[in-house]
Amino acid sequence: MDTAFFPQDRAERLIAINRLILAIFSLAAVWLDLPVAGRDVALAMALVELYTLYALLVALFVWRKSATPALRLASHVFDLTLVSLFVLLTHAAASPFFAWFVFSLFCATLRFGPKGTAWTAGIILLVYLAIGFHEGIDAREAGVFLIRMTYLTTAALFLIYLGAWQRRTHGELSQLAAWPQTRASDSGTLVREALLMAARLLRVPRVLLVWEGQDEPWLQVAWIEESRFHAAREAPDRYGAIVHPDLDGKSFLTRDAAAIPAAVVFLSDERTRPWRGEPLTAALRERFAIRSVVSSKVAGETVQGRLFFLDRAGVHHDDLVLGEIVARLVAARLDQLDLADRMRDAAVTDERIRLARDLHDGLLQSLAGAALQLETIHILLERDPAAARARLRTVQEIIAADQSELRTFITQLRPRPAEAAEGVLAKRLGALAERFERQWGLAVEIAINPRSSRFADSLAGEIYSIVNEGLSNAAKHAKASRVRASIAADSEEVVITIEDNGRGFPFFGTFDLAELDEQKRGPVTLKERIASLSGSLVLTSTERGSRLEIAILL
Repeated sequence: MDTAFFPQDRAERLIAINRLILAIFSLAAVWLDLPVAGRDVALAMALVELYTLYALLVALFVWRKSATPALRLASHVFDLTLVSLFVLLTHAAASPFFAWFVFSLFCATLRFGPKGTAWTAGIILLVYLAIGFHEGIDAREAGVFLIRMTYLTTAALFLIYLGAWQRRTHGELSQLAAWPQTRASDSGTLVREALLMAARLLRVPRVLLVWEGQDEPWLQVAWIEESRFHAAREAPDRYGAIVHPDLDGKSFLTRDAAAIPAAVVFLSDERTRPWRGEPLTAALRERFAIRSVVSSKVAGETVQGRLFFLDRAGVHHDDLVLGEIVARLVAARLDQLDLADRMRDAAVTDERIRLARDLHDGLLQSLAGAALQLETIHILLERDPAAARARLRTVQEIIAADQSELRTFITQLRPRPAEAAEGVLAKRLGALAERFERQWGLAVEIAINPRSSRFADSLAGEIYSIVNEGLSNAAKHAKASRVRASIAADSEEVVITIEDNGRGFPFFGTFDLAELDEQKRGPVTLKERIASLSGSLVLTSTERGSRLEIAILL
C-alpha cells in the first residue's frame, strides 16, 4: 500500500526532503566559503558530506517504505547528535549551522507532537548552553548567544502551541465523526446522548438545550450537569425572548454573562464581531447560574431553540464554529425523531383506513347480504317453511364463511415474519366465489396464472379485497349473472382483470384512474385501495357489461 495514505509517513517524507535540501546547500556553503567550516575544515567537510549521503539514503528509503517508530526516534537522535557536532566544530555559539537546531524542532513537532517538541527544545537548549560555556563566549558573541537562546525558546513555544492546537482539532474532528448514530425512539434518550456528546466535544461541565417543537405548546428544557441528565417542560413565556434580539440567530460567547453590560463576541458572515449588552434574559441566566457561555442557535425543519455550553474555562473564537456544528447535529437529531413520530402516526392512520376498507369490502357487505336473507326468511316462515329452512341453511353457511374469513383477517394482523402465501390466496378466492354463488346466484370463475404464483401475505390480502369489491359491484349494482376474475403475475407486476355481463356502470366508455378521480366517477373504495398501492386502473363500461383492469407493481 502507498505509504502516503498515512499522516506519519507523509510527515517523514516532508522531513526527508527538507533534510536533503538542508544538507545539499550546507555542503555547497562549505565548498564556496571554507571559513564557514571553522577550525577543522577537513572534519567539518567530512561530516557535511556524510550527512548529505545519509539524507539521500533516508529520503530514498522513506519514499518507498514506511518508517517504524523506532526508526523515527533513531533518526531524530542522529540528527540532533550530528547537528550538535556541526555547531561545536563551526564557531560554537556563533555557528552558521545553528539553523539546523530549528530544523530538529520542526521534526519533533511533526513526529512526536507538543511533548516531543518540548523535550527536543529542552535538549537543544542544554546542548547549546554546554557548547557555549565549553568554548567560552567573548563579549562579541554574548549578544548573538542570548538572541539565539531566545529564538530557540520562542520557536519552541510557538511549535508546542501549534502542535497542541493541531492535536486538539484532530481530536474534535474525530469526536464529530463518532457522533452517535442513535436508534433512540424517544426524545429523552436522544437528547441525553446528544448533550453528553456535546459536553465532551467542547469540554464543558454543563450543557443546556432550550427548544420548541412545531406542534408543541410547551418550552422544552434539557441540561447535563455533572454527567447527570435533567429535562422539563415549561411555559412558553417562562424566559421571554431567551437571548437579546441583536443576537437572535447568531452564535456568541461571553466570559461573564452576569456582568451587565457583558463583553460579547458573535459570529456573523464567518467573521467575529464585538457586542456589549445583556445577552441572556435575566430569568434564564439566574435559573441556571450562567456566567461563561458559548451559545448557538438550533434551527431545524420542525424545531427551533438554542444550545448553551456553560462554565467553559478560557472560551475562545474557535468554540463558536464548533458550537455551530454541534447545534446543527442536535437539530438534525431532533428533526429525525419528529419525522419518525410523524411517519409512525401516518402509518397508523393508513393502517386504520386499510382495516376500515377491508371490513367494509368483506365482512360488512357479507353481513348486509345475510341481513337481507333473514328478512326474506321472516316472510317465508309462514308461507313456505321448507324454503325458509333452505334459506336459513344458506345464511348459516354465509356466517360460517364470514367467521373463517374474520379468523384469517385477525391472523394477518398478528406480528410475524413475512411469508409467501402460496396456495392460500387461491383457497380464499375459491371460498369467496362459492359464497357469491350461494348468496347472489352469481356464476363466478376465478383463474390465477401461473398457478404457482407466490404472493406475500399483505399483497395476497389486497388482491383478495380487490376481487371481493369487484364481485360485489357486479352482483349488487350491475345485476350480472356471470363474472370472471383473472390474476396474472410476472416478476414485475400483478394484473387483476374482472369482467361481468351486467348492465355496466351509470356511465359508458373507457377511463383510467386519473380520469375517474377528476370526474368523481367509479367505485370509490376500489379507487382508494388501488391508489394506496400506487397501482393503475382502466375501467371499461358498456350496456353489455363492464371490465376492470388493475395493475400493481411488485
